Amino acid sequence: MDLRQVIGKGRILPLTTLDTLIILKRDQDDKETIKKLEAADALKILEDNDYFNPHFLVKNEIKRNLRSSFFDALLSRTKVYQINTTGTPEESQKMIKEIAGLKF
Repeated sequence: MDLRQVIGKGRILPLTTLDTLIILKRDQDDKETIKKLEAADALKILEDNDYFNPHFLVKNEIKRNLRSSFFDALLSRTKVYQINTTGTPEESQKMIKEIAGLKF
């Protein structure tokens, strides 16, 4: 059943709350597996890696400022972790579940 038909199209807001953000990396030389990041450090990682998006069509100062402002606001409102995924997929999943507070 489509809830929009029952409740009305304008009464449902597609909205979610983001509490935690996880940045994955793979660095064999770094032995630290989980690291809690400050917003400024996380923003630097994202900016240094083109926000991990190779498909940006426009790369100019205006767009860079918009992206930086958006991510700065997002990162200041969330807990940010970096996981080094050099272990097995199961180990990485265990770390993610641990951060999310899930039982395993």
